[in-house]
Amino acid sequence: ETASIEFDVDVTDDQFSLGDREIGIESEDDSETTTVTVREPEPATFEVTDISANNAVERGDEITVEVQNIGDLSGEQDIELELSVGGDIIESDEPTQEIDPGQTVEVELEVPDAPSAGLFEGEFEASTDDDTSVTAIDIDFGDDIQAAVDAADAGETVVLSPELESGDAYDPTSTVEITEPDVTIDGNGAAIEGGDPAFEVDAPGVELRSLTFTDFEQAVELRSAAENAEVSQSVFGDAEDAATAVEVRAQDVTIRTSRFDGLGTDDGFDPAVLIRDPAQNVVITNSDLVDNEEAIDVQSGTAHEVTESNLERNPIAIRAVGAISADEVWWGRSSGPTDDELASLI
Repeated sequence: ETASIEFDVDVTDDQFSLGDREIGIESEDDSETTTVTVREPEPATFEVTDISANNAVERGDEITVEVQNIGDLSGEQDIELELSVGGDIIESDEPTQEIDPGQTVEVELEVPDAPSAGLFEGEFEASTDDDTSVTAIDIDFGDDIQAAVDAADAGETVVLSPELESGDAYDPTSTVEITEPDVTIDGNGAAIEGGDPAFEVDAPGVELRSLTFTDFEQAVELRSAAENAEVSQSVFGDAEDAATAVEVRAQDVTIRTSRFDGLGTDDGFDPAVLIRDPAQNVVITNSDLVDNEEAIDVQSGTAHEVTESNLERNPIAIRAVGAISADEVWWGRSSGPTDDELASLI
């Protein structure tokens, strides 16, 4: 019969100085010795052993990290956690953990209620003083643009991904209302399908950028509080029954580098851009307004301007009460607009 015998050795005793040392065991009938190496204990070493999350995390989901102390001594360290999209950190934390030798602990980071919508390719990084682990992670902020707007403070940017888990386009079931000043909606070319209007801006300094609107009754309404708003790099098309793409009621609005294509109905009362009271100083620049039943209708205000833009093949290019400046506009011919294309003083 064989028996196992265990015993502890106090290596702090002077006889066990560092190096190779002989340890023996002796019975009445036999003895045995072996050589062991006495060394300094390894300091606490924190290793990231696992990162776990759903296939596509959503707002409020937890990303879990396992950290193990593979050293010989207990220790305390800050665990750095960072979740980023496109190189921008959207959430971070730095919990302090004390871990005994061989022990594994879990730390978590919650996906934030960020001002974003759509599906993003993200990156999660967990770091200790001794180890770093990085993993790719999909983040699905859903297709609710209003939720993304509500998560934005004044001056922040709401980022839309053109990629959606639910389909190819955002389909607002109700108007997206923007009431915080200086908010930017960066659509990255995202498709917005439907709307009456799809976006309603009721705050100053708001920018709508890089959006593609289709199949809408009205795409954007800039209300009187939307001074200094801007619509840029956006496309409005494929909406034959649209009433208006952009309705402006605010002062000092700029529409730039955008395209309005094939909008309106043949009754002549569906302009691509409608400027209404109390709008003043509306500028349309570097934009294409082509093949619309009516391109621009100015019902009120003064000092409006169309410049460096293309107004081709619109039965009515500009209808205005009073005068509107049209400088460096291409009408589809070097001779300028026809009488039929204008219902205004230019």
